[in-house]
Amino acid sequence: MTRSVILIPDAITGADSGAVAARTAARLISELGWRVIVFANCSDVDPVSVCGFEIAPRPPSSARDHIFGSRQTSALDLLLDSTHATSVFFLGTMYSKAAGLFRVCRKRGVRTIAMPWAQDVYCNRFYAALEDGPCERCLSGTFLPALRNRCSYGADKSLIAIASASAVRTILRSELLRCNILLASTDKQLQIFNRLGATPDQAIKCPLFFDRSRTDTAVSPSSDGQYFVCYGQSRMEKGWHLLARIVEASGSRFVLPFMDESIARNAVAQFGLAPLVASGQVEIRTNLSWDTGVKEIVAQSRGVLIPSLWPTTTEFTLLESLGLGKPVIAFDVGIHSEVLRHRENGMLAPVGDPITAGNHIREVDLDASLRSRVSRGARQLFDDLTSRTTYLRALEKVFEASGLQ
Repeated sequence: MTRSVILIPDAITGADSGAVAARTAARLISELGWRVIVFANCSDVDPVSVCGFEIAPRPPSSARDHIFGSRQTSALDLLLDSTHATSVFFLGTMYSKAAGLFRVCRKRGVRTIAMPWAQDVYCNRFYAALEDGPCERCLSGTFLPALRNRCSYGADKSLIAIASASAVRTILRSELLRCNILLASTDKQLQIFNRLGATPDQAIKCPLFFDRSRTDTAVSPSSDGQYFVCYGQSRMEKGWHLLARIVEASGSRFVLPFMDESIARNAVAQFGLAPLVASGQVEIRTNLSWDTGVKEIVAQSRGVLIPSLWPTTTEFTLLESLGLGKPVIAFDVGIHSEVLRHRENGMLAPVGDPITAGNHIREVDLDASLRSRVSRGARQLFDDLTSRTTYLRALEKVFEASGLQ
């Protein structure tokens, strides 16, 4: 009898990191001999032809659905009836998945596995970062700090909106902690799960699923490019409020690629980059995605700055940069503090220290032997983190721990 697993991602089609990770996970689980049914909203395309997996449509959810139930819950019930799946794998942002989905699985005795992307079960902003580093104020078990500080992911910062979001996260936290297995891509994330109440046997480590073909490029990567790159989401928790000071301290030339012109304009204005753009030290390029220009820009760079203050999960910008053999300059936080060895496969600066980060960039810029050594180490680290063998062994461990082997 074929073993079946229902995968519930944020998305399965598209080029964003959640969809790429979901497709990679589905393919790897299939390689282990499981029938994979993806429970996702794919109304805009034919997902079967795009992804090659069985797709069951998942209705969208709202904040009310976490409290009062939703069409998602009914749809999962019917899907379990038709597929006889023995496990459900929740992948990505928990806030997008109705809390009732977990209860359906528990009621039916279906084993549950969850790999959350972000801190959306304890942080009202999703990202748990302050301007000077990670924020863990709401790990105390309540969201009172969020209420006091008017923390909100959206534009509505009213107490009613924040209280509603806090209630949803409290419910999701409770449901998440009842999963059979919780997966974390970093040691820090494991610590967070344990502080929230997960047991050591319940929370285990699994690398973030990444499609290695993303770093295939028609342009051979070069370690002698004439510029550095900072790319990705231009937000505070990604450290962009420190970017101008880092660039100034480095004295190096930077290229900043953006998805569209409006995002670029906002970033330049919000993060004080206009003088650097005017002087020519920073070049803005727009209307680009990873597959339409960004990959080549990174491949031909001298190195990549990742100023992220995000504390727990692995980021695609890191894996993409390592895959192209780029020296990565980052803060000593999150996955960077766990896998990067200073001056061997990356460059680490104290959290929130733009001057030291800038000095590290200058070192890489001026020292060809250092640049070459770190580049080789970066590629080796990429192979260690994303090899097919690494993923399959991790998934085998997951299913074994779930009692599903």
